[in-house]
Amino acid sequence: MVLECKPELRRLFADLEGVDELVTTGTVVEHADLTCAVMGLPEHYGANSDNLPPPARMAIPDASRARFTALMERHAKRFKVGIIWSGSVTFKGNRERATTLERFLSLAEVPGVQLFSLQKGPPERELISSSIAGPLVIDIGSQVEDFADTAAVIENLDLVVMTDSATCHLTGSLGRPVWNLLNFVPYWLYRMSGDRCPWYPSMRLFR
Repeated sequence: MVLECKPELRRLFADLEGVDELVTTGTVVEHADLTCAVMGLPEHYGANSDNLPPPARMAIPDASRARFTALMERHAKRFKVGIIWSGSVTFKGNRERATTLERFLSLAEVPGVQLFSLQKGPPERELISSSIAGPLVIDIGSQVEDFADTAAVIENLDLVVMTDSATCHLTGSLGRPVWNLLNFVPYWLYRMSGDRCPWYPSMRLFR
């Protein structure tokens, strides 16, 4: 079993059960007998609500876990909420799912809550340029190098609130509480009604 993935996922997928070899996206695997996209697998094994597999166990390196646990310890008495307001800007449908940092700031008014930005990419500029967000939101996204680091941060959060993107799937896969703010026509995994996702038991959907 050879799994092809982006470089920022390699450390996270290093010990996936059943995977014999990891290769970077675009690598030619000449010895493969069959190729299948990951998101095509449910069709091939006849997925339905009664036979969905549990989220895969992923590797969080000890160094990442130690680093971010130490960073978060100073906020141990607070209810720690991670926020993301935009997915990858290179995704053509991102404009339909993304929102703004400003719409998350009212969460900081909840007593005992501390907000942490996990945002990456160009939308980070909203945090840098905001005179209001500075005292309310701790930027931890800029310290994250890959998804293994992100997973280590999520382990230390009490809740993640975000628009749908890769980190939402990661949080659900880790079994951590996540509130997923869906756009009008959501991705097929979330179906068209209900506030729960059968793929991720710890996820709550907001439509």
